Amino acid sequence: MATQVKKVVRGPLSAFPEEAASVSFVGPDGSVFGTVTLESFGITEKVAKALPPIAVRSLMHAASQKVGDAYAGAAKAESPLAYVRDAIRETIEQIVKGEWRVTSPGGPRISMLARALARAVGKTVEEAQIVVDHNSDLDDDGEPSDAGKAWLKNLRAQDAIKAATAAIKLEDAEAAKAKLAEQAAKGGDSSGLAGLFQ
Repeated sequence: MATQVKKVVRGPLSAFPEEAASVSFVGPDGSVFGTVTLESFGITEKVAKALPPIAVRSLMHAASQKVGDAYAGAAKAESPLAYVRDAIRETIEQIVKGEWRVTSPGGPRISMLARALARAVGKTVEEAQIVVDHNSDLDDDGEPSDAGKAWLKNLRAQDAIKAATAAIKLEDAEAAKAKLAEQAAKGGDSSGLAGLFQ
């Protein structure tokens, strides 16, 4: 899904040099999921005119990479298209607020590895995710470098991480089971369904 999102850059040193600087994220059906402009960074039109073209283009490139990284995991999501839309919208909102941390619809995206690391060393999951992100050494397409993959593999092999991961998965499974049991107990009025068999 992520590969189906087209990034359209406009402004200096782009295919559309006469247009205002921006980068838009266009879905497979041609709809625009979101756009980052210089104003998104708090740069006024007056200031923008004083910036060298390479600086403007660099900002658009940074925005393109930042937002693109936010939806890099869309293929694993239950609803990839919704994941992409939400990730783009929320990341652009962060840029406008002057924040840099990537978040998903439910708040900061925290990996299982970060959750396990946080539990193993007694840190917050946010602190652990920063450590994981930093050491993953993400490349331009949002994937870990070879060195980053080796670091992640080594961390996952630690006994303390394995134990914490197992405990977290067990807790998550129990919570999911309790939620399903609650839904099953609710039952519901099935009288309207009988008509389907007529």
